[in-house]
Amino acid sequence: MKKLLFIFLLALCTSEYSVAQLTYQHDVYFENHSSLLSDNNKKTIEQIYKKIPGNATQKINPLGKNEFKGNKFLTEINYTRAWNIMQFLKTIMSSNTSLFVDTFINQNSGTPFYGVLIKKAPIELEPNYSELKKLYRKNKRTFYINPTQNETITGIEGTVITFFANTMQCNDGKDVKGTVEISLTEYYTMADMVKAQLNTVSGPLLLESGGMILIKATCSSCREKEVKIKDGDFYKIAFPTEKIKPGMGLFTGNIDVNKNLIDWQAAEFIEDEIDLFESESTNEEDYILSEDPETGELIEVIRTKEEKQLYHTLNSKSFGWINCDRFIDTPIPSALASTVHSPVKQNHVVLVFNQLKSVLELYPDENGNYSAQNLPYGEKATLFSYSIANGKTYFGKKEITIGIQHSVEIHLEENPFESFQHFLSTL
Repeated sequence: MKKLLFIFLLALCTSEYSVAQLTYQHDVYFENHSSLLSDNNKKTIEQIYKKIPGNATQKINPLGKNEFKGNKFLTEINYTRAWNIMQFLKTIMSSNTSLFVDTFINQNSGTPFYGVLIKKAPIELEPNYSELKKLYRKNKRTFYINPTQNETITGIEGTVITFFANTMQCNDGKDVKGTVEISLTEYYTMADMVKAQLNTVSGPLLLESGGMILIKATCSSCREKEVKIKDGDFYKIAFPTEKIKPGMGLFTGNIDVNKNLIDWQAAEFIEDEIDLFESESTNEEDYILSEDPETGELIEVIRTKEEKQLYHTLNSKSFGWINCDRFIDTPIPSALASTVHSPVKQNHVVLVFNQLKSVLELYPDENGNYSAQNLPYGEKATLFSYSIANGKTYFGKKEITIGIQHSVEIHLEENPFESFQHFLSTL
């Protein structure tokens, strides 16, 4: 019974001095009627300080172990304890920390109670964009085709593209003379999309991707080098897939210079007899180019075709960013807000879904908070943030369910670059 009464009184005392707006609170206990900081007190305070994330506030309550709160003598000791805690903190704190003794009033007795407030501001390191670019390196494949005949090319990751004879011209409308150079970069995995900062959104609406490509066509005979498809003509793109998904369509990418992202717009539908096709089953071996997972170099490997390959096949009349997408049905659209605690000034904040091939990068408002709208309720997802500064990688993540967690805090901590790369490979 005495034990239960003690727990009740302890909870009551804690509630008297709690401050709702503070992010963290911690009690430091002194010997009765003493304001002397013991070695254990100092260790506790140092541990508390080290665990405070950037842009957060911590309150330390100096307490006696079995003292009655409220008389004048103990109020004076309480203030001295708070002052001694603050003086010790000054010997260990960094330049981004501010300290002061604040007064809280006991609601029952009306007597003051003193605590130490520690406010740690973000260190605000400058992000290293050259280091970040290492994440975005993606091998492309280059082809040389004859524009006067039908040509089919196959990308590193299996994209099959067919060009039809006499359907190309220079950007100024003149005929193409000579060989056309085609460069093709493919993005099929979530990791590749995140590294390249690719979104799967069309305006305010979320998309599910069946693969993205960046395709460019040039010819030395053209004044501006660039080549385009003639009006009324098109070329065919077959995106490899494990499963045919209804509703897939072709989207072209428009670059939003303000946010440095691609906004996907549904392309004009082009009628064709074949919407999708399957490759024939064969046991023949062929040689394909693949990326070495360790070096990133292109290597030739043997592939045995034992099963049929499925494709989403779409027609395009332009080059540039091309995406095979469909809109995600959101009968109950949900919102998400996020606060990021990081020592780096600028951070990438990304939302990826467990069951949908969708990537959404969030951007800060004027107050530095991140948000997203029109998200599919009930979908499980990972919200993560990362940055690189001073040769160090900072990373944090939260597993969430859309619509259940409306507000999420992410704390970035220093992590080995290899650990972050491994995380991306698991998406």
